[in-house]
Amino acid sequence: FETIKLKKSNKSLIKEIFFEIFHSERFIQIYKELGQEIAIQCYGNAENSCLQLTPTPRIFFSGSHGTSMHCDYWYGHGDSVYTAWIPILNCIPGSTFYTDHYNEFKYDVKDDNFCLEKFVNLEKKIASSTFAVIPPKDSLYIFPSKVLHASPFNYSNKTRLSFDFRISK
Repeated sequence: FETIKLKKSNKSLIKEIFFEIFHSERFIQIYKELGQEIAIQCYGNAENSCLQLTPTPRIFFSGSHGTSMHCDYWYGHGDSVYTAWIPILNCIPGSTFYTDHYNEFKYDVKDDNFCLEKFVNLEKKIASSTFAVIPPKDSLYIFPSKVLHASPFNYSNKTRLSFDFRISK
C-alpha cells in the first residue's frame, strides 16, 4: 500500500492488493490462528465456531460516506456472530468508525416500534468522538452483531484502510 496513491481512481488496485494478501499462505495461517483466538475469547472455546472464509476489505476515502448506522443483526447475522475489525492505515479521528458498544442509546435492535426520526437522531449522535473507535496500534476491535455502528463520513484528509471478518457459533 505504500507504493500506490490511496485515491478513488486506484480503488480496484487497492482491492486487488487486499485480496492478494488475503490469499497468501502466510496470511491464511495467521488468519485462522486469530479466528481461533477470537472464538476462545468470545465463546470460551473454538469448537463449532465458523470463521468467514475471506475477510472484507474496507477502503474509506477522504470526503466519502461509508456506511449508515446499522447493526449486523439486521442483515441476518445471528445472535452468536461477532465482527472483528482490523485497522491497517489512518484510523484517526474523522476517518474511523463509530459504535454504541455499551448501548448508551438504550436502542433495542429488535424494537417493533421502529421510528425513523429517532433513528436519524441516533445516527447524528453516534458520529461524535465519544463513540469513535480508535484501537491502539497493532490491535483490533471486536463487537457483537447487535451493536449499532456506522462510518458516516470521512472528514479527514486521509484514506482509511481496514478489513473485517465475522465469526459465529
